[in-house]
Amino acid sequence: MDKVVHRGGEKVKNLLKIRGTALKMALIALTVSLIYLFLSPLSVAAGQKISVQDSLNRTVTLAHPAVRVVCLSESHAENIVALRAVSQLAGIAFTTDRDWVRKDLPRLSKNPSAAQMLELKPDLVVADDLWARTNQDVIRDLDRSRTPCAIFAVPSWTGFAAYLDALGALLGRDRESDAALSQLEKTIGRAKERASGKKQPNVFVLAGADFATCDPFSWGARIITTAGARLVTDAKAERLGETPWLVLFGPKKFAADAARVDVIITVISNTRGAAVLHKSDIMKDSRFKDAPAVKNGRVFEMKEADLMPSLTRLDSSLKSCAEMFAGK
Repeated sequence: MDKVVHRGGEKVKNLLKIRGTALKMALIALTVSLIYLFLSPLSVAAGQKISVQDSLNRTVTLAHPAVRVVCLSESHAENIVALRAVSQLAGIAFTTDRDWVRKDLPRLSKNPSAAQMLELKPDLVVADDLWARTNQDVIRDLDRSRTPCAIFAVPSWTGFAAYLDALGALLGRDRESDAALSQLEKTIGRAKERASGKKQPNVFVLAGADFATCDPFSWGARIITTAGARLVTDAKAERLGETPWLVLFGPKKFAADAARVDVIITVISNTRGAAVLHKSDIMKDSRFKDAPAVKNGRVFEMKEADLMPSLTRLDSSLKSCAEMFAGK
């Protein structure tokens, strides 16, 4: 009897050991899975598809977050970097500023074909609506190759959160998108604090020799006003169809308003191929002679990209504008 009890006890002990080992292994596996889930940049529930609506009202669906992205837009590429997804960029537009992206990234030609993009083996192509208007054939080629293509218009200030949410979803960067929006609010808050109580100068943004300027509802306009100035523009002016963030102001209207322009920011690079006016051109041009900005030497140069929706350069753009407006 004693022997039977002893042998039965050994069996129970062995069984408990096996169960304990199995439980430990299960806990280790669960821990590893949770670590992967929370630390992986591409965390998404197994089998869960990602669908977003792009600016052309096309539904873009991915089986999993994109890990190789070809981006044909400078602003979109910089926002992908802001979402901490630079490692997911497989190729970028040739115009993308080297100051904000990895310098070793492959750059596509000015008008890349679908074949050129496909050589980079992307699982997602991101482009802007301006490119899409003249490249419908390339989009069709990408569709035929079953390579998803998401088209995003240049987002407005008020529509930026929705845009960033969609971009973050495609990249598996939902948490980074939330963090970026939180950082955006803090950046704007600091800019408003810097401008608080200071005199607001009247600022005219000269976006080209055709006297285009910032649309009053554009991202560039909000940068100017957030940094502490009043933007000289015209809400009723004709908008440039190919660049909806600009309106045509015209030299005659500028001549009529010149006496109240305290600061001129001339855009010395643009993507629409318009001729530019540099600071030296403005200082000796008779059309600007009555502007206090010229008389007081408060004419500054700025890249177009610094006034575009880019989280990576927003803080530096706001600080640069604040220095211009302060007369430094």
